[in-house]
Amino acid sequence: VVMVDDPRPLGAVGARVTVRSHGRLLTATAHGPTAGRLDDALAGERARLVGTIRPVPTADSAARWRHVVGRITVDEVAGRARGSPVTLWANAVRRTLGRGADGLDRGDRAVFLGMVIGDDRGQTPVVADDFRAAGLGHLLVVSGQNVAFVLAVVAPVVGRWRPAGGLVGFGVVLAGFALLTRFEPSVLRAVAMAGAGIGAATFGRPIDGRRALSWAIAGVVAVDPFLVHRVAFQLSVAATAGIVWWSAPLADRLVGPRWLRVPFATTAAAQLGVAPVLLAVFGPTPLATLPANLAAGPVSGAVMIWGCTAGLVAGLAGGFTADLLHLPTRAMLWWIGGVASVASRGPQATVGVGGVILLGGAALAAVSGRPRVRVAAAGGAGVTNAVAVAPAPKLAPGPTLLGSGATVWVGDGSAALVLDDPSSPRALLEELRRAG
Repeated sequence: VVMVDDPRPLGAVGARVTVRSHGRLLTATAHGPTAGRLDDALAGERARLVGTIRPVPTADSAARWRHVVGRITVDEVAGRARGSPVTLWANAVRRTLGRGADGLDRGDRAVFLGMVIGDDRGQTPVVADDFRAAGLGHLLVVSGQNVAFVLAVVAPVVGRWRPAGGLVGFGVVLAGFALLTRFEPSVLRAVAMAGAGIGAATFGRPIDGRRALSWAIAGVVAVDPFLVHRVAFQLSVAATAGIVWWSAPLADRLVGPRWLRVPFATTAAAQLGVAPVLLAVFGPTPLATLPANLAAGPVSGAVMIWGCTAGLVAGLAGGFTADLLHLPTRAMLWWIGGVASVASRGPQATVGVGGVILLGGAALAAVSGRPRVRVAAAGGAGVTNAVAVAPAPKLAPGPTLLGSGATVWVGDGSAALVLDDPSSPRALLEELRRAG
């Protein structure tokens, strides 16, 4: 088989990875010592597996949308081999970045690798829950904005080449970054969008963000129609649509200095864009999302740029040089983690369907040039603050069974949590947080 992604932990002593065998995608699971033969592998590498293959259950739509048709229970890893030269390069870069970040704390290293190359396997459930509670979960994985930062890093060099050479150069950079980040749906959208914009400009017919997004969606969906069912792709498209349609009008209507208006408008537009998807998939949105993204967003961009440049140098140099180069990384991750922690510990108020409708209507009215409509927008925002924000429900006295396989017993000023083999620590933490 060929590894399609990087093996992930499965329980305490297991590993799971998607593999390709004779043109079919399978989910391979292993436990005990057998898992130890797989857990340090990377995508693109090959292995000879001995085990039992079964079809994917019809009800497993998540596997179907990823083109997975079977499951293999691995009894033995009979051998392993390196992959193609291209995957060798991508894995070497990932290992170099990881080696350079070895001096960081375990939690910081996991967040750093997740933000720069999308490797979120080492992130703890507590850190993940803090970021989700603050509406910063998208920072823990690679996203479309990483593509913009990579292009910003290489543009001073590649941008000076002749049009044809620049087109090829940017194309190689985009393809390489997509390979490096394991072709995440959000990265595919951003790569296609950047490619459409660069290609159009090269041929003397520049296009705006709306048309570039439209071409990007059409292109990637033509290649893989199942992407429309992937939540990461839906969120990426929705956030980008919100930005390209609403951010500029919102920034023009707001008051204050430009350095504050533009980030606020961009963040608000993205959050309004993804709100319908978040509500449908994850439920009510944390009220802390907008201020938390305003505080952490600019610093997260700096982490990504620093990781693509100094992070690679740190991995090549190692030792004291790597620790020195990652001093700014520590400071930036401290700030982002602090924002997530403070926001997650605040009142767990959320905005539901009604709040999103009112906020969306207020935002649309705010971009209108009619004074009366803009007054209505202000009124809509006030109504939202008054009636659309719901506090977290509190657990009632007595036993409460949680969906993740645990029971909470609440008494007089005390509580006890009985763990009945919960399948997902992250789901358990989220349920407890939402229950107050």
